[in-house]
Amino acid sequence: MNVRLRREREGSGGTFARGHAFVDGEYLDTAALEDRLEGMTSEADFHSFASSLYGYFSLVLDLEEQICAAVDHCRSRPLFYTTDPVRIGDTSQAVVGAVDPSEYDPVSEREFLTASYVTGSETLHPDLEQLEAGTSVTLSESGATVRSYSEYYPAPQQYTKRDALEALDEVMDDVSQRVIEAADGSQICVSLSGGHDSRLMLCSLLKQGYDDVIALTFGREGDVDPVMAQEIASNLGVECVFVEYGSNTWTDLYGSDLWNEYYDRAFNLDSIPGLQVLPALEAVAADPRVEDDAFFVSGQTIGGVGSHLPPTPSSRDELIDYIYDEHYSIWPSSATLSSLLKERISNRLPNRSTNWTSEYAHWEQRERQSKYLYQDGIAYDLFGYDFWYPMADRQLVEFFETLPEEYRRDKSLIEAYSSALYGSLADIDSEDASRSDSEWSITRKVRNTVKNSPLRPYAQVLYRTYLQNPDRGDTGPLAMYALLADGQYSMHSTGNETNHSFRAAEAVGRLDFSDPDSHRMPTDSIIRAPFE
Repeated sequence: MNVRLRREREGSGGTFARGHAFVDGEYLDTAALEDRLEGMTSEADFHSFASSLYGYFSLVLDLEEQICAAVDHCRSRPLFYTTDPVRIGDTSQAVVGAVDPSEYDPVSEREFLTASYVTGSETLHPDLEQLEAGTSVTLSESGATVRSYSEYYPAPQQYTKRDALEALDEVMDDVSQRVIEAADGSQICVSLSGGHDSRLMLCSLLKQGYDDVIALTFGREGDVDPVMAQEIASNLGVECVFVEYGSNTWTDLYGSDLWNEYYDRAFNLDSIPGLQVLPALEAVAADPRVEDDAFFVSGQTIGGVGSHLPPTPSSRDELIDYIYDEHYSIWPSSATLSSLLKERISNRLPNRSTNWTSEYAHWEQRERQSKYLYQDGIAYDLFGYDFWYPMADRQLVEFFETLPEEYRRDKSLIEAYSSALYGSLADIDSEDASRSDSEWSITRKVRNTVKNSPLRPYAQVLYRTYLQNPDRGDTGPLAMYALLADGQYSMHSTGNETNHSFRAAEAVGRLDFSDPDSHRMPTDSIIRAPFE
């Protein structure tokens, strides 16, 4: 049995920890987590301890005959393992080494191409498994035993709007106090956009009286997110660092030492690496306004699940179709592959009830959110910054499980509370306080108007073919399409593709951004089943 993890400090014996957490109100940094592990002699003690933690961490305990491991409820610091031989690590390369695309599991590779991640505990490598969010595992020569200690599955209770807002206020006070205690007097850097989640994070810290706060925003000059973020910060009296993104941001990054080092850590045969924050972190690492020991808070949010809830599915099959249409569409699929992928979706659903929006919420949080959206932690770790996701704090997640659907859908409760708190702290009227990025951008207004209408697929094709087309000069709000070589978008696009489509194809070796003529994509760009 073999444990292969990067160490934040030298622990004794077979204990390994990354990150930090709270247990029974007590804050445990990495060293304290390892100290707690060092006294454990049984898997029962380990799994009980892991399930009691509220924070962002990964843990491994080597008991010689067994290896116990756990990740937090968001999988912010992932772990990977094999059972033959028994081996565990915090990168895929540490466990199975470099993997040639010819070794990929063919169905998982196609899921990756169409969704940008592999669902369940599987990865692109047929023998490599990932610990899913909120789970722990015991590895031994006889195999793996996985336990789930935290799953997001809404079971709504009765709330009036006023009661829900008051309860959210209390939860956010607790969340903010945890952030402040974890920061331990350091400057807190809030990653700020034009949306309500990051705005609420900033306002909640200010409400608690923490004044060593700075905001960070990034994107193209004049884009709605950085423009709104700078206005929000100004209204609140908080300094805001703006990192401008342009085509050179990505052309300089691609293939650089930073790119390669990040991909070595972040591309783990599970999903495309999250790139959005990486250039900003490189910039602020050299910016004296952001202190070397700054504590970062980022806007990943449990509220995001509510932004994608299906309208009103009346059956399991309708729900599966919705998930497929919503999340498996970055490249088109053949009918045969579609059937295979829908079967995989069906196998991932918890199947606990006929509350289809709760079934969906469980799938979205455990798959899309934890496999892709919470990956920024790897970038923060790379630059040596500690981080917390306040809007995905486990207490907040558990509170959201109790909310009626109407308060979760489209972040309605978050937006109402955020607007009221922001308006009060900034002393602005309710109309100005409630505006968000989706209301200031014409494109986003149209998108929100048609997202649940029959016009959506047609509007999407028109937008991506004629407006957001890098071969026509538009590189997207973060300029990320600049990664593509000239003509590469038009060569493969069917009108539905995003930058995720091309990045997924590049990650599995089907495209090369530096050599557009060297590719393994079908001429019609339709992804087919392995045996077709």
